[in-house]
Amino acid sequence: MVELKSNDQAKKLGAIATLQDTPVTVSPHKSLNSSKGDKHLQHLERTIQLCINNVQKWVSQNGFRFSVSKTTCVHFHRQRIYTEPALHLDGQPIPVKGEAKFLGVVFDSKLNFSSHVKYLKKKCLKALNLLRVVGHTDWGADRATLLKLYRTLVRSKLGYGSVIYGSAKKHVLRALDPIHHQGLRIALGAFRTSPIKSLYAEAGEPSLEHRRMKLAFNYVLKLKSLPRNPCHEVVFEAPLSDFSAVTKSEPNLVANTFEHFKNANISPRAHRN
Repeated sequence: MVELKSNDQAKKLGAIATLQDTPVTVSPHKSLNSSKGDKHLQHLERTIQLCINNVQKWVSQNGFRFSVSKTTCVHFHRQRIYTEPALHLDGQPIPVKGEAKFLGVVFDSKLNFSSHVKYLKKKCLKALNLLRVVGHTDWGADRATLLKLYRTLVRSKLGYGSVIYGSAKKHVLRALDPIHHQGLRIALGAFRTSPIKSLYAEAGEPSLEHRRMKLAFNYVLKLKSLPRNPCHEVVFEAPLSDFSAVTKSEPNLVANTFEHFKNANISPRAHRN
């Protein structure tokens, strides 16, 4: 209900417009700046605080209320020495934390997603235990049923949010590969020494790396047909590669898909008339 109400009134909020007009980026040479040349954290604090005040005012007028105890501020940066922002909601300070979970994805201050991978691995291990029980060699389910359960209970978790956390370092993402392989071994009843490629062939499953790329392709192509989606402008018109170059960060998974489209002589980007 809150989401529907906020989506209906989003364009009336000056706060949202201000946030969209002032995207904050991290410079490798400056402590913090934005695309409009803001070089001081204090100026950005005032800008964001005005946004929070506008949102708080609109929320109060529409009969809603934000819980300060459930509100978290995460300062995304790559500096070793930095100053935490001081923001307030309804007169109370917003706690600054090193990470926060949003829609099931753990965002850390460095955006390396190592915390999310650990959280995801822990969840998938619990699901694998259930798969072991159902896949008992004497009275357990057959291969087709176990593969369906694996895709439902484990693979779905690994795929959720992969468009976001897929930009993590390769060594971080490789921590999820054993989960994928272990689930396939349980479903197929394979030995521990069975080659990984044979598991993929028997189960008809790609590697997690290829599956993440496939999901990213699906996301980009679907978003292409939805020009009114708020993410459409960010993905197709924002210079994602330039942002990665400035911040010296790994290109996100969506940005990587454009390179594959380019190699195939396909241009998914939007063209303005």
